[in-house]
Amino acid sequence: FLAASWNIATGEHQIYLNGAELAATTVGTSLIGGEAAMYVGRGDNGDYFTGQITDVAIFDSALSISEMEDHYRYGIDVDDEPELVGYWAFNEGAGDITYDGTSFFRDGSIVDGDWADSCPEE
Repeated sequence: FLAASWNIATGEHQIYLNGAELAATTVGTSLIGGEAAMYVGRGDNGDYFTGQITDVAIFDSALSISEMEDHYRYGIDVDDEPELVGYWAFNEGAGDITYDGTSFFRDGSIVDGDWADSCPEE
């Protein structure tokens, strides 16, 4: 279970792995919006994540660890999350587009990825 929070004013983000905080780093002050691309599973240096990614969500406010764990366990109801600004379930199963489940419709492109038949449990 991987989660992150990001402070737009300072550019600092905090990563949580299985509920434990990892070292904070600074990534910049622009994450979503405008024409800039946002990458999931790819670093600025072009290295790609090896593994499976599912259910990527971006909220316009910080979530508590408890809220993150609830979303992990029970899923996200896009109609009941007013601070949700992007949600990609990655459940299309084929093609090169992942659809944003929010009303913002920020659909994403799948580049050099393969669809899995299922995502393994933790």
